[in-house]
Amino acid sequence: MELKIEFGNILNFSGGAIVNTVNSSLAPGYGLDGQVRNKAGIEVENQLSRFTRCEPGNVVITSGGKLKQTFIIHAVGPIWKGGSHKESRVLREVYTNILLTAEKKGIQRLAIPNISTGIFGYPKEEAAEIAVEVISSFQSNTIKEVVVYCFERDNYNIYEQILTPTLCN
Repeated sequence: MELKIEFGNILNFSGGAIVNTVNSSLAPGYGLDGQVRNKAGIEVENQLSRFTRCEPGNVVITSGGKLKQTFIIHAVGPIWKGGSHKESRVLREVYTNILLTAEKKGIQRLAIPNISTGIFGYPKEEAAEIAVEVISSFQSNTIKEVVVYCFERDNYNIYEQILTPTLCN
């Protein structure tokens, strides 16, 4: 499985599925969630309304609605509370559950945003390290490519630094 990074809007991805970051009540949000729901349309809203809650670390999958992607995986990341409330465990769980869901649905190309680093306040460097660790160690017979989409330049730079091997003299 190949891991890539892209700078830009995840809605520009042309693969089988994107990941949308949501709150645990699955109520419409702002930022990425607002963009995804607005473009995906009522079909996705109706599918999400069947669920009452999604706990941090877990995911819900819907069709892509009006989006060019076949599926949207709605993921609930942890809210940063200083690091002593199992936030890193929950972040690992959400990445693992995203990948397990993609594998189960036969998704070959998947785009994931920077989970929990926006309004949920997770430190960007630590979140990127966890994402790369989980994605890189995931064994898949189905998923061929995972693209981490960075909406902010600083997140992109962090991923680029993690993914670029350091040359030793």
